[in-house]
Amino acid sequence: MNEQIIYFGENRNLLGILTVPDHPRPDAPTIVLLNAGLLHRVGPNRLHVAVARRLAAKGYSSFRFDMAGVGDSELVEGGLLYVERTRADVVASMDALSERVDSRR
Repeated sequence: MNEQIIYFGENRNLLGILTVPDHPRPDAPTIVLLNAGLLHRVGPNRLHVAVARRLAAKGYSSFRFDMAGVGDSELVEGGLLYVERTRADVVASMDALSERVDSRR
């Protein structure tokens, strides 16, 4: 298993962890683990870390990241409402993944 730190977003202000298995399943999708509210990418009681590593053991890649202003991701002022900013962060995460993994999965 390999865990890569990825900075992404328009201002490279978002931080995520891409977990890639040693033996990936050929047609397995990459799973995005979203945090909720003010929780950062590790999840409650490190749940997202455990899930990402168990998925890797089963051959699945996963990506977990901090939304802007949470954990290690910086908030860039732009006048967006929370819902709009969250949507923009999720879209940015998908864009970052499409540059690193097979986007057909």
